[in-house]
Amino acid sequence: MRWTLFYDADCGLCSALVDWIAKSDRRGRVLYLPLQGEMAKKWGFSAEIDKDGGSMVIVRDADGAVFTDSEACLELARALGGFWRLALILRMIPRRLSDLAYRTVSRHRQSLWRCGDRCGVKNSAEKPSRH
Repeated sequence: MRWTLFYDADCGLCSALVDWIAKSDRRGRVLYLPLQGEMAKKWGFSAEIDKDGGSMVIVRDADGAVFTDSEACLELARALGGFWRLALILRMIPRRLSDLAYRTVSRHRQSLWRCGDRCGVKNSAEKPSRH
């Protein structure tokens, strides 16, 4: 099974997390694409950047299921497999609370984590990246 992770490539935190996640994705299950790119526009996800501070969307390629907010983080743990699956126990936390925590960090990510040279798509011609 494969997943596609759409992330805010203009965010220093998001870009750093994608680099870190890619190193943890030893099976190469996740495709990394910017929310600012053409594929995100085709899926209609580019609006996720502005919606309540959202900055990450996961699509499970097998069935097209879409995950946002805290559910996207948990689905990403499922995609990475191995010991990351232990994070799925966090589903015991009510979704309202986990989404509140996710949105709080997401809303303040630009001011808390400066962009520097980490931002933007690594290749100006958008190519799907498996890192």
